[in-house]
Amino acid sequence: MNIFTFMRRRFLFLACAFVYTVLCTAGCTQSTLPLFGTHEKISLRIPEQYRSQSTTQNEENSAPRRSVHSAYLFYIDEKGDARNILLHEGQGEIQLVLPKNRVTPFLFYMDETDIRPQGCIYPFGTKADKSGGFTAFILYRLFVLSHNSNQTVYEHVSLFNWPKLNALICTYDDPWQLDDVLIAEKIAKGTFNGSHIRTKPPGI
Repeated sequence: MNIFTFMRRRFLFLACAFVYTVLCTAGCTQSTLPLFGTHEKISLRIPEQYRSQSTTQNEENSAPRRSVHSAYLFYIDEKGDARNILLHEGQGEIQLVLPKNRVTPFLFYMDETDIRPQGCIYPFGTKADKSGGFTAFILYRLFVLSHNSNQTVYEHVSLFNWPKLNALICTYDDPWQLDDVLIAEKIAKGTFNGSHIRTKPPGI
């Protein structure tokens, strides 16, 4: 192999290496986080019912008026503290930075009177629905009501099979008729099984 062939191949190799380096650098600079960081940015799609204000009726035969209903996203941050974010009119999604794969409940509420939020649990999904709301509420409840340290609670709930629980909850038309207190209690004690998914006692 003569010197010209060698130099040509060497040049091509260096050119390819340069292009690769530029592309990698550009890709990293466009992201808000390092490629191999401990956190990642996720996007949550806001369900349709939490994107707009509703119209209510003042009195019989009167013109409808616009009534503002504030929508919120509730979740547990990486310190184990409860957080809420006010959503804006027409907002289609919300982006958050979370520790990678840290089990996190998300709940969408409409006003303080909403008792049936939609939701989901990261990292198992980022699309909120009613069964996901019930499942996420149980996880949220475990964080908020526990007397243990946040790290202890996290270590406990991270071992639980949340996708399997949600798959069971999905089989019910109205998951909010189920006894969330019982389910949360059994998960906290580490004794939960499918037989604990039952409707609430009368009067509750």
